[in-house]
Amino acid sequence: MYKIVVGVDIAKLKFDLASLTDGKYKHKTFANDEQGYAAFLSWLLALFINDKPMICMETTGA
Repeated sequence: MYKIVVGVDIAKLKFDLASLTDGKYKHKTFANDEQGYAAFLSWLLALFINDKPMICMETTGA
């Protein structure tokens, strides 16, 4: 069972993350490009250093 769940909303130019961890809401927005993916990975590694989060993605549009 995962203690941490990160929701990801994917759009054409950006993606938004939301997580409720230890009663604290965390939100972050990244560019939907190679630099944004690298920044997303860095954010995950720094924030969840001792735990492995479950990441759920949702796309927008048709």
